[in-house]
Amino acid sequence: KVNQLLENGRDINYESLNTQISRLYEEKQKNINKFEETYEEIVPKIIITLDEMQKIKDSGKQIIIHRGPVGSGVNLRPAVRSIKYWPDNSVLVLLGLIANRQIELCRNVVQQEGFLDRVILVPYLPTREELLGYTVSADIGLILYKIKKEGMKYWGPTKLYDYIACGIPVIAPKEMIFVDEIIKRHEIGLTFESDSPEVIGKTIRHLLEQPALLQKMRDNARKIHLSELNYETQFEPLLKKIKNVIGDCS
Repeated sequence: KVNQLLENGRDINYESLNTQISRLYEEKQKNINKFEETYEEIVPKIIITLDEMQKIKDSGKQIIIHRGPVGSGVNLRPAVRSIKYWPDNSVLVLLGLIANRQIELCRNVVQQEGFLDRVILVPYLPTREELLGYTVSADIGLILYKIKKEGMKYWGPTKLYDYIACGIPVIAPKEMIFVDEIIKRHEIGLTFESDSPEVIGKTIRHLLEQPALLQKMRDNARKIHLSELNYETQFEPLLKKIKNVIGDCS
């Protein structure tokens, strides 16, 4: 809008132009202020520190975490609604900023289902050290993508490798073929076939109620991270292939 005003500057009085530009920025600032007030009002729970996160863990609560922004490609609604099927001492941690259009959805679902005391929001974290510091406290890591394109079935999202690195069992949709293969081959979690709250919730409950299986999956995750699924191990084969391609082209 400002650019349009400037492009038409010859046709209007510059005092009027400045007034219009000022008005536009005032409106923008009002919208920003309104969003910030709304955000403070509707976040699911207080934003917690890393120390507070550890206290939740030490209190005996089981932590189910979703790492990363919650945008239109993430199935937030059924995950929140699935809490009714979880053990009573479990909480959901949404680790990462919630996209603007999802904030209202999050508020509505959490309030409707009565889980305001079981959903915790942690905002965007600027460093990987902080990110992994929160992640490592979790008992289960969620992957909740909606499969909108064929290529999404073969995604290997960063959160998958972070969960594995932290020794956290993974729960993900079965239709994510690559993730499903990793989970089953290395026995590091479970997959669900339907995105219904009941299916997701009972899958989570099934794992939480089997501490021996949960520990086995934790051990498997750390083992495969140290032996195979890490940057050091993965980079060398890729570098060799790149060099081969460059050599063939030269």
